[in-house]
Amino acid sequence: MFMKHNSKIALQCTFIFTIGIVASFIGYFLSGSQFMGGFLIAIALFFLLGGWYFFRGYYPEGHPLLLVLFGYLYATIFMAFTFTISGWPMAVTFLTMAPVWLFTLFLVVFIIRKKLSKAGYIRFLVEIVLMAILCILFYLKK
Repeated sequence: MFMKHNSKIALQCTFIFTIGIVASFIGYFLSGSQFMGGFLIAIALFFLLGGWYFFRGYYPEGHPLLLVLFGYLYATIFMAFTFTISGWPMAVTFLTMAPVWLFTLFLVVFIIRKKLSKAGYIRFLVEIVLMAILCILFYLKK
């Protein structure tokens, strides 16, 4: 029963991430969209405030502080997308720092890869790659 609960949590986290990536991609084409920026702030807040809970679906045995770090890194990357899409001040700074946050996220996932389930590891890697692709697209656009 515990694993079934964790798979539900993982599915919820993946769903929210997918919504965030799709919104970021749409925002890439709709630069200056305040609506899309506000929507992405909600996604970033979701990861910042609830990452410690939802990332348990990917890594059930993970220490809460590590899961908070995952949530923080995801939130900051989505904030970089938010600032860039909305055209807010410091967008360039956030976008420039996003690869550092992505590398940090990749490094942490790589270090704990043996403790992660295969599905959790693959989900993290896919999400990191998708965020990296969006960072590159936004960087090339600026």
